[in-house]
Amino acid sequence: MSGILVALAAALAVGVGAGAASANVPSPVIVPSPDSLGVPNATSSPACYRQGGPIGDNTWLTCLLPELDAVVDWPDQSTNVWPAPRSFILPKPGTFATWLGETQTEIGRPLVWNDVGSGVPIASAGGGYSFPLAGKYAWECLVCSGIERQKLQGTMYVIGPRPMISYKLVSSDNSGTHITYSFDASGSFVTDYTPHQIVEYAFDFQDDGTFDQVTPGDPTGEATYAPGPHTVRINVKDDTGRTATYPLFFEVPVVRAPDPTDGGTPAEPTRGGAPGDGAPGGGSGPPPPPRPAPLQYGGHEGLSISGGADYTNDPRVTLNVVAPLGTTSLLVANDGGFTQAQSLPVSLTGRYPWRLRSTGQERLPKVVYLRFVGGLGIDVKTFTDDIILDQTKPKVTSAAFTPGGQGQASAAARRSVRVKGSDNLSGIGGVQITGNRAKPGRTLKPARQPARSRTLNATFPAPATRGSLWVRVIDRAGNASAWRSVTG
Repeated sequence: MSGILVALAAALAVGVGAGAASANVPSPVIVPSPDSLGVPNATSSPACYRQGGPIGDNTWLTCLLPELDAVVDWPDQSTNVWPAPRSFILPKPGTFATWLGETQTEIGRPLVWNDVGSGVPIASAGGGYSFPLAGKYAWECLVCSGIERQKLQGTMYVIGPRPMISYKLVSSDNSGTHITYSFDASGSFVTDYTPHQIVEYAFDFQDDGTFDQVTPGDPTGEATYAPGPHTVRINVKDDTGRTATYPLFFEVPVVRAPDPTDGGTPAEPTRGGAPGDGAPGGGSGPPPPPRPAPLQYGGHEGLSISGGADYTNDPRVTLNVVAPLGTTSLLVANDGGFTQAQSLPVSLTGRYPWRLRSTGQERLPKVVYLRFVGGLGIDVKTFTDDIILDQTKPKVTSAAFTPGGQGQASAAARRSVRVKGSDNLSGIGGVQITGNRAKPGRTLKPARQPARSRTLNATFPAPATRGSLWVRVIDRAGNASAWRSVTG
């Protein structure tokens, strides 16, 4: 698990370390009792089942997933609804899960993770997410809207103890070579079905494999460091004997003390034995301290919004960022002048929740601007990506039955529906035809539809049911039109 290098400014009194405790997470985190079990390597919904329950039962709310080949359920496209937000449980840290919604649906529904005190999981390049640490994680469908978005969300609980650590500067400033920091692991907690507590804290201040301080009740410690990168490992044990370790990566910057003979200007380090070089008796002075390193670009750095999507119907998006080596934070803005920029800490997943500017003309792309921050400060190189925020629903202008081919089993099976629709921006992406609006079914793609076409005039096979039907169109941003009835 790669680390985050966090540089502390000379005037900074308190530094927040990776994994700092959040007031949003109770200690301990209580996991709801599962009412179902997960199906390993499931490829369709329901991917969880009640023991002894009927086949296909989809009324469960909390699913205990297996340790291997865990799959998070998603409504299949014939139902497309859930009874309510659902919870999932992984039995231990270090596990992995895939989401049916991202891999098995036609349109592919990406997720957005909300930090509720445990951070976010690590996204895999091949799909799915790994959970190296215990805790509580919350997610929702990124491209859904309305009641669908309210239901297509859930919580992932990972059972076990969770170390959390923060740090702050103790020395009067961080100049010199012996700089003291204090560390606090009091935010550590346990996630389980019943309340448990952390009973032991162990600190490895030098990352040499030896825990320098082990205490049953004191979650704090102090250590002294020279300028440069460092790692502190915190190991916690709960009252059941389970343990967990977390590495805190941080960097002590090089800050030279003021020269009292030069009006407070930092003294320049010198070498040799010349008089006045700062070495008593003309002896050799100390070597100059290392300078802060610049960012190291490898050619693959950049920014994309929602995985490179062209359109979205929600200003809440996810930024996918590949940062250069040595990045300590990100500066992100919705304007090229960075007048209202936000500083974001480096995320291990490379994903950052962001809100687009909602004002301005809808047809114009929303641009996000990014600069990386490292040991030398803010790099002037700017990365951008854009996406069109389309929040206007498309329209069904007409829908009517048309005769089907001969020799079919029934009149219902011979029916087709000609649908005409329009959209003012992202274009028509699909059609849903159903006899029950609560079960809209899969999204049908029009054949030979021109790319980015804003109008639709196509015929689709109707479901093999008698009576009237309902039709709606969906644009490429995910907005759905009002339902229109088809009779005849």
